[in-house]
Amino acid sequence: MTRSSLNRPVLVVDDEADIRDLMEMTLMKMGLSVDTAEGVAIAKNKLNQSKYSLVLTDMRMPDGSGLEVVEHITKNQMDTPVAVITAFGNADQAVQALKIGAFDYLQKPITFYFGAITYAG
Repeated sequence: MTRSSLNRPVLVVDDEADIRDLMEMTLMKMGLSVDTAEGVAIAKNKLNQSKYSLVLTDMRMPDGSGLEVVEHITKNQMDTPVAVITAFGNADQAVQALKIGAFDYLQKPITFYFGAITYAG
C-alpha cells in the first residue's frame, strides 16, 4: 500500500444499517473517510468506480458472501486490503477468506482502538 492510498476512504460493506452506521461513525472519529455499501453487488460496483484504502466486509448478506468481495478485489488486482467480519464464523471460512486474499477474519463484535481493529473480548 502506498502513502497516497492511505488518504483513500474505507469501504464498509454490511447489510445491517446499524452496523454500517456504527462502523462509519467509529472510523470517522479516527479521522478516516468512509464509504458504505449495503451488499455485495453495490460493493463491487463501488470498487470498480473508486479506490479504497481498506475494505471491511460482512460475511453473510442477502445478495451474497463477503468472500465474493474478497475474490473481486483479488481477481481485479486491486491494491486494497480487505478484512472479513462475521458473527457466524468458523475455522473453514476463516481459512478460505485468508487463502483468497483477505488479510484478516474477525468475529463480531469487533472493537476499534488507536487506529487498529481488534477482537472484542
